[in-house]
Amino acid sequence: AGTEIARGSGFFIDREGRIITNASIFKDAYSAEVFSESKYYDDVVILNRVNGLDVALIQIKAADEVPLKLDYEYKIKSGEKVAVVGKSSGSQKTYSEGIISSINNIGISEVIEIKTTVSILPFYTSKDGPLLNMDGKVIGVMSTNIQDSKNFDEIPRMPDYHNIKAIGLDLIKPFLSRTAKVEHLQIAKSKIWTRWFVSWLKTAAENVFITLYNMGLSTILIIVFLIILIVYIIHFSYLTLKKRTFNK
Repeated sequence: AGTEIARGSGFFIDREGRIITNASIFKDAYSAEVFSESKYYDDVVILNRVNGLDVALIQIKAADEVPLKLDYEYKIKSGEKVAVVGKSSGSQKTYSEGIISSINNIGISEVIEIKTTVSILPFYTSKDGPLLNMDGKVIGVMSTNIQDSKNFDEIPRMPDYHNIKAIGLDLIKPFLSRTAKVEHLQIAKSKIWTRWFVSWLKTAAENVFITLYNMGLSTILIIVFLIILIVYIIHFSYLTLKKRTFNK
């Protein structure tokens, strides 16, 4: 009945509203909601998902969202610089650069391990996002659910979000070209969007404050004076027009 059970990040791959995200966030899901930079969607369709890779392909009714470019031909190498993008617990975007520390094969999966400069995904927040090269193109998809068999430990440990795992697009490409059993989720009826709206207002207020701070006190005073002057002129003009109309 509108209770949030999971949260994840994702990214558009085309202008038809298709999004790559986590498969794990849809476990036992009755409905789902998608928030872009400025829009809210409550009609979500799961086109395909692979639980072993923790990847899902979903679609929403969107035609004007900007997709990221996927580079299927890019050859990922250890030691190269990459960028990772995610979401914080407050639904704010997080960004960090990192270095690919290793590329390992676990079963049929090629797991890319990245060491980031700062913790990109704090505990209990979104679990995946795009892995970008320095040209801004997607070369992989991150996921904290990928298990590394060489470091298997029966004792659960707090995830180290300075060290992130991802899978390359070579595994994603076949997954995108076909659909499994399409799942139509119910229209969301929760009030999660209100928290998103409050978060958006907070971000907007912070951006306005930063802009005003960079403008300097003298510039702000001039702007305030001009606003007061314009308001006074409009008010004076209104009173004058009203008086003339009344006298007639």
